[in-house]
Amino acid sequence: MNNEKENEIVVIKEQPKGLSFYISSEQLCDRRKKMLDIMRKTMKENTDWGKIPGCGNKPTLLKAGAEKIASVFGLCPMFLEEIKDLENGHRDYNFTCTVNSLNGIILGQGIGSCSTMESKYRYTNINTGKTVPKEYWNSRNKNLLGGIKYSTKKFDGEWMIVEKGERIDVADVYNTVKKMAKKRAFVDAIITVTGCSDLFTQDIEDMQNGALDTVQDMEMLITLAQSVDELKDIWIGRPKNIPKEFEIKLENQKNKRYKELKPNGEWNEKNIQTKTRRKSAKT
Repeated sequence: MNNEKENEIVVIKEQPKGLSFYISSEQLCDRRKKMLDIMRKTMKENTDWGKIPGCGNKPTLLKAGAEKIASVFGLCPMFLEEIKDLENGHRDYNFTCTVNSLNGIILGQGIGSCSTMESKYRYTNINTGKTVPKEYWNSRNKNLLGGIKYSTKKFDGEWMIVEKGERIDVADVYNTVKKMAKKRAFVDAIITVTGCSDLFTQDIEDMQNGALDTVQDMEMLITLAQSVDELKDIWIGRPKNIPKEFEIKLENQKNKRYKELKPNGEWNEKNIQTKTRRKSAKT
């Protein structure tokens, strides 16, 4: 009986391939090449990755891109959720994302949190019913709107003054905040496990409010321009922190307004910049 057990043939099935703990330098280089190949062939800018204003030139990994990387490398995420109730109905959501290989080996973890106390979820813009005075677009003086807690927002094509106020129905954003925390944990885990932090930074999808306000102000200034010279001054003096994709949108709007002001004219950026420098030198 004992001899039978000793002579028994054990068949070991081939395990599914995935990331492993111990890899050679050649494997590490191969993984990096694969990551770059994924970026080049399957990942799209502003869908899978993007560049966020004020966050440097390193691409930001978005959720869709992290999902593609997980699929290619055979990574299986699992989530542990923790909810902390705060005062006035507010909540903190915390997630731990554990990444496993296809054969069940734990490869690493990522963490992410989000709270309804974050300003974008805690506050909301309340329409005051008052239109933005034209004088504001020239000076950007918040006092013309009512003070520092007032800003501008477009409703049905018209710019209105809005007041920053506490969100009353906090529960309305529970699900959004929960998903954001889960997504942050997932992206953090994928970056950690694949070791691609030299290629990507952590997910920061939301544009900074300052940059967004700048874009909105430029839209209004271009629309209100009453002459070609005024439009030229607005465009040449535009802020430098406008994201590329919005810069293109604003340029199209500028060209459209230019055609409205001068139907037979043609915008020449080089000549306009030269004239502007000459004008500045004279003054």
